Amino acid sequence: MKEAMRFIGHLFFEDKRIPLGVATAMITVGLIHPAILQWTTNVVYLGIIGSTLTVSVLGRS
Repeated sequence: MKEAMRFIGHLFFEDKRIPLGVATAMITVGLIHPAILQWTTNVVYLGIIGSTLTVSVLGRS
C-alpha cells in the first residue's frame, strides 16, 4: 500500500503535467456541465483506487 501511494504521489507531484492537464480539463468540463464534473470525479476516484490496487498486487507478485 505504501509503495502504491508513493507511486501515485510520484505521478501527481513529480510529473506536474498530468495533474495540471487533468485539473484544466475538469474545470473546463465543470463550467460546461456540473453533472459531467461529478461523473468525471467519480471515474477519477475509481481510477486512483483501481491503479492503487493494481500496483500493490503487481508489487507483491
